[in-house]
Amino acid sequence: MQDDAKEYNVYTELLYAWQVLDSIKPVEMQEAENQRHARMLANKQEALVREEEHKAHSVMSHAFNEARDQSEG
Repeated sequence: MQDDAKEYNVYTELLYAWQVLDSIKPVEMQEAENQRHARMLANKQEALVREEEHKAHSVMSHAFNEARDQSEG
């Protein structure tokens, strides 16, 4: 009877340990997902910044060309 109780305790502890490990895995997966999401947002932000820089450069170039044309004409 005592051996059965020890065996039950071992299995109970193993089950508990398995549940703890199983609960950790989703947290790690969520952290990985959060990192991917953060990289995606950072890439999107960088693309928006490049787009705004391109627009600003185009406006400045257009203004420079108009000013040059007016001074020549």
